[in-house]
Order: sequence, then structure tokens, then C-alpha cells
Amino acid sequence: MSIAGLVLFFSFTRLLEIFEIETEIKVRNMEAEQVVNNERERIARDLHDGALQQVYASGLLAQSLKKHTRPENHQEVDRIINTINQAIDQLREFLPHKRSDVTSVDLAGALLPKIEEAKQYIQVKTTLAVENLPPFSVDQARHLTAFLNEVMSNVIRHSKSTEMDIKIVFHDNLLTLEVRDYGEGISPAAEQGYGLRNMRERARLLGADLQIDSKRQHGTVVKLDLVVQEEKL
Repeated sequence: MSIAGLVLFFSFTRLLEIFEIETEIKVRNMEAEQVVNNERERIARDLHDGALQQVYASGLLAQSLKKHTRPENHQEVDRIINTINQAIDQLREFLPHKRSDVTSVDLAGALLPKIEEAKQYIQVKTTLAVENLPPFSVDQARHLTAFLNEVMSNVIRHSKSTEMDIKIVFHDNLLTLEVRDYGEGISPAAEQGYGLRNMRERARLLGADLQIDSKRQHGTVVKLDLVVQEEKL
């Protein structure tokens, strides 16, 4: 066999080896993805059949309770029912959804209803400067909405503050979301809690800068800065 033939033979053999290796890697990746998808389906199924059904049942019990309470207590029962419905909506977000053609979301339209819900539990002062706010991707809007929900929930449940200031400002491609309360501040135990971990994880996924300034008995300021690159939206 000539030198050219040998070179061609070994080159072809090497290409086959590379092809086999890449094929094996792709197969393994596909198998791993299938395992992940199967696990997601299992978790979603367990969530739907377990926790979600329990929350549904709680909602039905609350509605039944309203029929047997005095009219002056109906407002409190309505708040319980509303809270349960919010929990159901949040749990549903974890269930797999069919692929949607929606690629962008009106962020202000997504955040403002959440702020209105919080006003049922605490006095809220809102500062908005979101003129020319570009549309955000579905994932960005989901993370930002979940982030704001987490912050407001922590204020309402843990801070013992009677009021909360929320500022949403967009200027020079920088989105700033700031929440200030006037409560007890973050306790050392809460530093390791799920709430703060969830906030930090959302900020990481967004590629945003997160600052948390808290002083005992002097309240907490949570500030998220996100540089918005319009070409990626």
C-alpha cells in the first residue's frame, strides 16, 4: 500500500473513531436528559397527586367554613381562601407546561398584581419609573416575579414591619428592584434559611447583582440590579 493510501486509511479510521466517540457522547447525553425528564415527570406527578390535592382540599374546607361563620368574619375567611388560591397557582408553576409560542413578557404587568396582593397584609408604598421598559424573556420575568414574591413574603411573615417600600426603576438599561422594610432585620438563623438562598439563586440565574443590607431592629433593604441587554430579549 502506498504512503498516500496509508495516510488515507489511517485518516479514515481516525474519523470513524471520532464519530463513534461523539455518537456515544450524544447517546449518553440523550439518556441523561431522558432520566432528568423522567424524574421531572415523577416529581410533577407526586406534587399534583400529593401536595396540590391537599391544598385543593384546604381551599374547599375554607369555602365550606365561610358558610358557617358570622358575616363579620367573612373577610378573614376570604383572605384565607385567597392565600390558598395563590399557593395553588404557585404550585402549578412547578408542573410541566406545554411549550408556548410566547417569547417575551410585560414585566410591569407581571409584577404589579403581586404587589397588589401584598397590600392585603401590609401597607405598601410603591415607586415606579419603568418608562420604555423593554419586554423581558419568559424566564427572566418568571425569575423576577418569583424573586419579588420571595422578598415580600419574607417581609410579611418575618420582619414584623407594618409597612414596606417597593421601588422598580429602569434607566440606562439597568433595572433596579428594591424592597425596604422597617422591621426587626434579618436574624442570624434566617441567614441560612431557604428564603435568602432562593433570592440569591434567582439573582444568580438572572446574572444580576444582589445586595442585602439588614440591621437588627432597623429593617432590611433588598436591592437587585439587572443589566438588560435588549438584543438577548
